[in-house]
Amino acid sequence: MLNKNFVRFGGGGDTFLHPTTLVILLLAGVLILVVPRKYALAPFLLGSLLIPISQTLTLADVHFMGYRILLTVAWLRLFLRGPSIRSIHLNVIDRLMIAWGISAVVTFSLLWFNVSAFVNRMGLFYDSLGVYFLVRVLHRSEEDSNRTVKILAAACVVIACGMLTEHFTQVNPFSLVGSQPPDVREGRVRAGGPFAHPIIAGTCAAGFLPLFAGLWWQGKSKVAAAAGALGATVMAVTSTSSTAMLAYAAGVVGLFMWPLRRSLRPMRWGVVMLLVGLHLAMKAPVWALIGRIDVVGGSSSYHRFELVNQTIRHFWDWFLLGQRTTYQWGFNLWDTANTYVETAVTGGFSTLVLFIAIVVFAFKRLGSARKIAKNCEMARLLWALGAALFATAVGFVGIAYYDQAAVIWYSLVALISATTSMVLETVRRSSVSAYDRAAEIEPGGIRHPKAWRTS
Repeated sequence: MLNKNFVRFGGGGDTFLHPTTLVILLLAGVLILVVPRKYALAPFLLGSLLIPISQTLTLADVHFMGYRILLTVAWLRLFLRGPSIRSIHLNVIDRLMIAWGISAVVTFSLLWFNVSAFVNRMGLFYDSLGVYFLVRVLHRSEEDSNRTVKILAAACVVIACGMLTEHFTQVNPFSLVGSQPPDVREGRVRAGGPFAHPIIAGTCAAGFLPLFAGLWWQGKSKVAAAAGALGATVMAVTSTSSTAMLAYAAGVVGLFMWPLRRSLRPMRWGVVMLLVGLHLAMKAPVWALIGRIDVVGGSSSYHRFELVNQTIRHFWDWFLLGQRTTYQWGFNLWDTANTYVETAVTGGFSTLVLFIAIVVFAFKRLGSARKIAKNCEMARLLWALGAALFATAVGFVGIAYYDQAAVIWYSLVALISATTSMVLETVRRSSVSAYDRAAEIEPGGIRHPKAWRTS
């Protein structure tokens, strides 16, 4: 008999795997196991992105979506053929990801005090840390980072072709593998491709764009970079979403800030002061500006404003463990289409702070690594990662990833963690090496004081 608690927390139901999906899963799984390490992420990322979340294998009322099945295969490959997770040194982002995952599980489980709620959060815990550390372990060099961007470019081109067809014909080619039909709002077709919602498709593409621009910027694989950028643009436009277009614009602005990279601190403080000034001058709170945004027409921006506003007003209701439901906050506010709000109401203040800390420290490490990068190509790669993070953070105001797009979010954070660690570790080793060469060793193994001053 089906456990009703599992239904409440997203479990239960029947297995639904289209024959085409099954073929893709088998092919991707075999490739993950047999290809060389540097190509192992290609079948995982491509399969994860192209298989809709509706394609699910249900075992003991627990869902195994396409990306979760491929993630399990990928970790099996790591255990059999390496590299080992022990080969990495945990940095601050790694620790924050672990702390955020634990906090999300503990708070949600205590909030509902239900075994099924615990199973639900453990699934998300497995997804987040599984994807994060998989990508983290498999990135050992700048070439690995660029290769991953090229893989995403290939996925972007395929998805963009499907979304373009969907936009003009109102037939979603990905419906052959279980994706949703096109969404039409006020006469405009909103293409979603293999994703669960058009906004997710467009916002995910907006996060891709800076990565492809960064690849072009480095003068590497310009064909892949151009194709990926075109695909990301098509995805963002055909999604017909204000959230996607704002995230896209944020990514472009981030890229064009490169000439002003040495003036970011005063600019950030300037933005903060501007927002404070507007808050004091406006009759409504400054976050009411969210409700005035309508890029493509027909946007539910007022809903996004109310989500933020009611979350702030009900702080004491959710700050400890979260809140079971938000339907009583206002009309349609059960739909927490905001990543920060969703994190707050399902995990409480501690989980929200840890999530924001992940974003903040990712920016901080990118800035530190860029300043000491030994070549311009690496500095530009780091800047492109920062622009992608900025675009995604802006997009999170209007949507929460609840499908396979979450794989891209965890992969982006892992890519930032791995790339910055490579740069910082290289500089640390070169500094130690220079110290050893300059040091004058006296009898008994004591370094000469002069060596300390020169190092």
